[in-house]
Amino acid sequence: MYSFSSGRLLRLLPQSGLVHCANFDPTGGLVVTCGHEGVARVWSAASGVLIRRLRGPGPKSPITDAVFASNGIHVGAAVVDNTARVWEAPTGFQVGAMFGHTAPVRQVAFSPTGRSLVTGSLDKTARTWVVNGRPLSVLSGHSGPLTAVEFSPDSRYVLTASQDGSARLWDSGTEPELRPIATQTPITAFAVSEDGTRLIVGDAKGIARLRAVGRAHVLRTLHVRGRITAVGFAGRRPVVATRPTLSLAVRGDRIARGTTTGDVIVTGRRGRRVLATHGGPVTAVAFDGAAALLVTGSKRGTTSIWDLATGHRLHNLGGRGSPISYLES
Repeated sequence: MYSFSSGRLLRLLPQSGLVHCANFDPTGGLVVTCGHEGVARVWSAASGVLIRRLRGPGPKSPITDAVFASNGIHVGAAVVDNTARVWEAPTGFQVGAMFGHTAPVRQVAFSPTGRSLVTGSLDKTARTWVVNGRPLSVLSGHSGPLTAVEFSPDSRYVLTASQDGSARLWDSGTEPELRPIATQTPITAFAVSEDGTRLIVGDAKGIARLRAVGRAHVLRTLHVRGRITAVGFAGRRPVVATRPTLSLAVRGDRIARGTTTGDVIVTGRRGRRVLATHGGPVTAVAFDGAAALLVTGSKRGTTSIWDLATGHRLHNLGGRGSPISYLES
């Protein structure tokens, strides 16, 4: 865990074996980590002290995802033994076990209310549950393993994405699907507008489709040459990128593009700036809230923080050689 402002390494949170996840609670005071050993751990973000071990079904059942509920008490986890689990973080008491999937569970997400959760599995289905383990619905319709699951802000809908190249919107409490909202094979990039009303999906054939969330009708189709590598929104305007761009971040009028050559190109009303970064492909970029700083991550596993006013690199956060696929500040 690093300080964003100074780049200083603050804490090492040891997790035996491969680490699959690390997520803050809603207040930022706690962190949950999970890994191949089949145990999730809750830590104090301020001190790095281990607060609780949340034990899963056993060492041969890795935990692939773990997240806090909005109440900061419950932790939900996806387990490769085809189950999901929910614990009380302060006590370690398991309040629910979700049985029903027929293949490893890879994703888990709580509803904004914290009273229910959705799981995604390699069995090509998503399922919704009450936190005590009571099943609500089976969301069956994908023809490939699930890759992402999420509730809408009002808890009414569930959004799923799959290796079959589709994203689908569902009623969270009933089995029938509302409608497929995107079907493109394969999907290579996906983004939702900041106000949550529109989404854009790009594919390997160079086609990006703009839709209203919850609507099948395509508002606009954008054609580019080559495989789409990143998409986003600059206000109301959709942004579509292909190689050499590998990653994209948008904040206000500023757009940052991470490239295959190791540079990041930042454009906006203040002009154009090129940051010479990692000497290798830049696979993730993210602005801070004021768009004054930029965080970049590389295929080599290095992370840097940049001052956009001067173009100077403020900090190098190091890395362990594994590619950085996602950044959020």
